[in-house]
Amino acid sequence: MDNGSLNYNSYKYGSEPRAVVYKNDLYVTWHEDDGSKDQIRVKKYDGSNWVGVDNGSLNYNSSKHAGRSNAVVYKNELYVTWQEGDEKNYQIRAKKYDGSKWIGVDNGSLNYNSSKNAQRSEAVVYKNELYVTWYEDNGDEYQIVSKKYDGSKWVGVDNGSLNYDSSKTASDPHAVVYKNELYVTWDEEDGRNYQIRVKKYDGSKWVGLDNGSLNYDSSKFASDSHAVVYKNELYVTWFEHNGNTFQVRVKKYDGSKWVGVDNGSLNYDSSKFASDSHAVEYRNELYIIWTEYNENNKPQIRVKKLVNKTEPEKPINKGNKALLRITMEEGTEKEYDMTIKDVNDFIDWYDKESGSYYIIEKDYNIGPFESRKDYIIKNKIVNFEVMEYNE
Repeated sequence: MDNGSLNYNSYKYGSEPRAVVYKNDLYVTWHEDDGSKDQIRVKKYDGSNWVGVDNGSLNYNSSKHAGRSNAVVYKNELYVTWQEGDEKNYQIRAKKYDGSKWIGVDNGSLNYNSSKNAQRSEAVVYKNELYVTWYEDNGDEYQIVSKKYDGSKWVGVDNGSLNYDSSKTASDPHAVVYKNELYVTWDEEDGRNYQIRVKKYDGSKWVGLDNGSLNYDSSKFASDSHAVVYKNELYVTWFEHNGNTFQVRVKKYDGSKWVGVDNGSLNYDSSKFASDSHAVEYRNELYIIWTEYNENNKPQIRVKKLVNKTEPEKPINKGNKALLRITMEEGTEKEYDMTIKDVNDFIDWYDKESGSYYIIEKDYNIGPFESRKDYIIKNKIVNFEVMEYNE
């Protein structure tokens, strides 16, 4: 549906697209090389045709580099934020679009200090105001900062910094609204490695709620968090080093506690490098998309969706034995004739967050061997079925 490319010039570099629906049309923003500098570009799709709507560039100054655009609809207008400037002195910029014309709304820059570098703006609507969060150099370290806009003026809402420790550097914020509060995740150095940090905002105060770090292992490097609300819980994904290479990790939050939900890693191959994870809900299912290197050391786009488990009643008491049928990720099925106790042991293991594999002892067709065992890998299970009977 893109006629080969959305680029204005298919011979030039385009990157980091973002999409939003505005007035029943799909709008896509990105940055594209014009032969000299990267420009913020925009097109809309009405269901049949793509049309340019940026008058050649959204940049305030087309002689400056621009990138990391982000789009959101606020008060029936389309707002786009981005970073623009020189490589060591980017400003956070913003414009709005009413369907016919673009208007600047940032008074020259959203930066707290226009002489300092700022990057990676994230825009979200919360309590009928537009919130923009980014990271900015304060002269010593990068701080996570935020401002809100009511349609006429910008006001700081970060008390100087969202960092847990303003003497440490922080970067890559992501914002989402959950249970009528604004949640921001980001990476922050702790003196050893980068940790995934989280705070929430109720409109008056910020509260920390990550117990020091979301990392599975706080001694390891983690980065690039992304959050999404799914079935009334907050899911956060990021990539984290496991001592060998980077893994895609996920935790969920129900408003009181964080729980791991990735069975050790989402990687298809945990020996391969993975990064740039992104979460999205589609047709009432949660999808995680990321980049993972294959056996030829080439980066591939990979996807998994969350399989919702339907917990069987426990204990199973309609029979004294059962046939356990397990469907694996690659489509194969494994069947085991088991006692009810053994089935319940398997279900207990599956429901727990710990334990990446389960051992099933096979006491039939042993042949010349002393024992036969199947090792069932938890994150390869698609579903399982229990069929009870009396012996």
